[in-house]
Amino acid sequence: PQAQKKRQRPTVDKEVKPMVKHVLSREMQLYYDQIVKTVRSDNQAALDLAIENVSQETGLQHLLPYFTLFVHDEVMAQMSEKRNLALLMACMRFVRGLLGNDHLNIEPYLHQLLPPVLTCLVGKRLSSKPTEDHWALRDFTASVVGFICARHGRAYTSLQTRITKTLVSALLDQSRPLTTHYGAIMGLSSMGVHVLEVILLPNLEAYINVLEEEARRNSDVHPIRKKEIAKVYGAIMAATGIYAHQAGVADRAAQGDGDPAQEATSDARKSVRQNIQSQYESMYEEFGDALVPSFPSEAEAGNLLSVTI
Repeated sequence: PQAQKKRQRPTVDKEVKPMVKHVLSREMQLYYDQIVKTVRSDNQAALDLAIENVSQETGLQHLLPYFTLFVHDEVMAQMSEKRNLALLMACMRFVRGLLGNDHLNIEPYLHQLLPPVLTCLVGKRLSSKPTEDHWALRDFTASVVGFICARHGRAYTSLQTRITKTLVSALLDQSRPLTTHYGAIMGLSSMGVHVLEVILLPNLEAYINVLEEEARRNSDVHPIRKKEIAKVYGAIMAATGIYAHQAGVADRAAQGDGDPAQEATSDARKSVRQNIQSQYESMYEEFGDALVPSFPSEAEAGNLLSVTI
């Protein structure tokens, strides 16, 4: 009989997850159901209120495992279904709301949130049609990544390393599409001047050469492909702009110290910016004013700067 009980345990384990839900009060269960229903809906006004609520409400700690599981499952399901762009954006906005709630201890759940977040950043295809604005989802998710690293990087020491490795791998893999490269660049751009200086910019100089070759080969191809190339280069220039701002602040702060090491660092930063500028002029010959819409808006650039300065 005991052996039979042991063999039955895997069947019992399958019921554990539903049984845990019974621990929630009816009020909490109704709250969870209403939030999930709102995230899945097309009602933007209701979504705004829901996100504002979860970003401020106390007493949601017991719902965190359910919310994180919902986001994980919802995003991953979309990758194999119709890729509802609005729903993916709603999920990322919901995540940002949870991250901003100072009453929640979210660090134990970051490992479960990272896969859907990184998917919305570097996923190959995030919309049902390539003409949809999946770029906005990637831009917003990049700011979420920057926020995660800024707020939780010190307490969760392997967090930034894990994210950096994932994004660098995505950027340097030439078999991955340009949409993925764009997300990787925007994500790395959100992670602070050190990541920009040590990780991203050194790799970009070689990457730009590959991008130029791609542009030459595809100068007369479909407009969507040409836009993808322009958007990636716009991301590169946005990264350079963020770096120039942050490095400029650091350089000005170090002026007058007379420290040779600081002066050498400043000179190296100027050299990197000059090299990127030279590459930009070359790419401008290929794309002209088509590059201009590829830059993030001031608001988007501000979101990245606000979590990295």
